[in-house]
Amino acid sequence: MFYLSENLKKYRIMKNLTQEDIAGFLGLTPQSISKWERGECYPDITFLPALANIFETSIDLLIGMDTIRAQETRYNIHKKASEFQRKRYIETLC
Repeated sequence: MFYLSENLKKYRIMKNLTQEDIAGFLGLTPQSISKWERGECYPDITFLPALANIFETSIDLLIGMDTIRAQETRYNIHKKASEFQRKRYIETLC
């Protein structure tokens, strides 16, 4: 849920919707949407399908799994490259 707050705001703006619009679709107050976007609290998990539908995206993208996977991929590449460099360094010492 690390990226949910910023993604809620990003997708809302991309769709040219207000916090009031989103609140109306979900039967909530605009203050709730504002708190979600500021990261003060998170929506109940049962709202995620509706939010993804409103923004015409997937739940994975809404919560930032693309970003998380990209970071994990970069970390794994860096880790493997570092291991390879260490192995090559040790081989040159022998």
